[in-house]
Amino acid sequence: MNIEINIQDYLTEVEIKVICAAYIKERIQCLNKTEFERILGNAAYTQTSEAVDSLFDEDLKALLKQNLRGVITKLSHFTVFKEPSVWDAESNSAYKYLQSCIEQQKPRIKNIVEKQIEPQVIANLKSGVSEAIEEAIQSIYKES
Repeated sequence: MNIEINIQDYLTEVEIKVICAAYIKERIQCLNKTEFERILGNAAYTQTSEAVDSLFDEDLKALLKQNLRGVITKLSHFTVFKEPSVWDAESNSAYKYLQSCIEQQKPRIKNIVEKQIEPQVIANLKSGVSEAIEEAIQSIYKES
């Protein structure tokens, strides 16, 4: 048996808002400073994103295009070519493009790496074999 209670039958809209505000204030006071700053930051980011979306018209596109090169040159690869974080729905376009370029160049990268590693690996193997033979010979002479 379910009982449904419509809160609006008992409280006015103003009373509901006051109760909600009091609850939120109480919850915020329980949070530590870092958690509170994270929540505020997320809320500010959401509001800013929505404001930019609402203002993004042809004039803003032209201004963005005009200033884009200067902005990009001041950014680091950490901010441009980044994997999605827990807040991003997906990778940004620059990161996707970088990954596709790397994927296309994998055979070439493999050849370069193999050319660099192969001589070093062979030298290490020769050295390791030589050391193993030397240790074996020394252990034979020590036993006899």
